[in-house]
Amino acid sequence: MPARSIALVIDAATETLGPVLTALEENGMTVLIAVRPWRDGENESELVEEFGLTQREAEVLVWLSRGKTNRDIADILELSARTVNKHLETVFQKMGADDRTSAAVMADRVLQPLSQ
Repeated sequence: MPARSIALVIDAATETLGPVLTALEENGMTVLIAVRPWRDGENESELVEEFGLTQREAEVLVWLSRGKTNRDIADILELSARTVNKHLETVFQKMGADDRTSAAVMADRVLQPLSQ
């Protein structure tokens, strides 16, 4: 990922998380943020293998697990929002997930093993 892209991602994350982190710290909580490298393509292949997804379904799931909306995912992957919705319906079924949150949690467990 180019340095400019990294800076934009960090700026966006700071805008979103900044007030939350400040509130937690003001209440005496310690905040630990883990940064992991983006291994382009490897993330999707792990999900394909674990859940029997297609490559495209895995791409959609990766973006879902990063908190993106269907519209965001559609824009990123140059798909229609309806296509993203259809992919997610199939993903939920293959994973045995009830909703977006459980699918994202299941994906994160594969993408971020506790042993790391």
